[in-house]
Amino acid sequence: MSDAPKDRSEKVGIGDRITLSIDRIVPGGLGIGFADGMTLFVPLTAPGDVIVAEVTRRKGKIAWCEITEVIKGGPGRIDPLCPHYGVCGGCDFQHLSYSAQIGSKTDIVRDCLRRIGGIEMPDFSVFVESPKQFGYRTRVRWHIANERDAVGFKRRRSDNVIVVDHCPILSDGLNSVLDKSELIGKDLPEELEASADDQGKVVFSPDIPRSGSELTRTVSGFEYRYSAECFFQANSAMLEPLVTAAVEGLAGERALDLYCGVGLFSLPLAQNFDSVDAVEGSPISAEYAMANSNLSGMTNVNVQRSDVELFCADGVLGMYDAVVLDPPRSGPSQTVIANLAASGVRTVSYVSCEPSILARDLKTLLAAGYMISAFTMLDLFPQTHHVETVVRLVR
Repeated sequence: MSDAPKDRSEKVGIGDRITLSIDRIVPGGLGIGFADGMTLFVPLTAPGDVIVAEVTRRKGKIAWCEITEVIKGGPGRIDPLCPHYGVCGGCDFQHLSYSAQIGSKTDIVRDCLRRIGGIEMPDFSVFVESPKQFGYRTRVRWHIANERDAVGFKRRRSDNVIVVDHCPILSDGLNSVLDKSELIGKDLPEELEASADDQGKVVFSPDIPRSGSELTRTVSGFEYRYSAECFFQANSAMLEPLVTAAVEGLAGERALDLYCGVGLFSLPLAQNFDSVDAVEGSPISAEYAMANSNLSGMTNVNVQRSDVELFCADGVLGMYDAVVLDPPRSGPSQTVIANLAASGVRTVSYVSCEPSILARDLKTLLAAGYMISAFTMLDLFPQTHHVETVVRLVR
């Protein structure tokens, strides 16, 4: 009797090269393909690519690879604009046409909903494209290299820094700083945050003092002041669509804005609610939220400097007609979501920049009796796999 044939995957090891076709883009921005009895994940690929990939890491029948050759490009593959692309760790979708980027981001959200939440994306979901695919980004974190005399970004999958004198996704104002080498020769920290407005004014985090440390931006008729230390969405052209998706149609007596930042959603909410409680854990962002409320004349906004989880304890959520939450990428704690699910709040508007966390939390909220009434994806981050989603829930 002959021995049974061995599983082909047993022969695949680190450093081996495999020819495969890329099926689609999955969460994390990786292409997925199947060959030799294995599932392989490869960055910087396009759906329909036929490639040669080298295995760099393996766990069971799953392997992670790098492209060594593109035999045939998929229909959405294009030449990237940036000469640093593939080396710089910032962008990971520049090799995709814009329509292919939108399709892949939709697939990423759909995959997370199904795999993590057991949820199908609603037929009424919409995708709002960015009017600018390059030159849109007004916030940046630079890394300092070469004994602090050069500015750049970290290499992909590395802590090493590559020097960059122009970045095509940054706004003209931020690129002007790089082009003029304004930072060279200063005693720079290892990381430096900077923000710019649409007029080209640039402010830095406190490590680099500069006259005029504040920026002002007008969104949906409201003026917002903030500094480089505050979180503020980086794609200015997408701010009004984001605010519309999050708060349009909400009205009542009391609203709650969790993780309010400098008040982006609090002020438009205050137009249609008798009172708005805005909760923010960052002291400096909370101070700006208070100042922006006063600047707008919205005296019905009450800013609370508090950890969101602490604020949401003891059944406090039940007193609100609507809750808007816009947590950081790591998401809200499960305590916050559990309290929200049990609160009896009629309407929830959940703003998320991480589809896997969104799917996790939607699973809890839908099990508690909420239904999805609106589902909006917004491309706040062109040339990357990241996607913003706003989900309206009612019960």
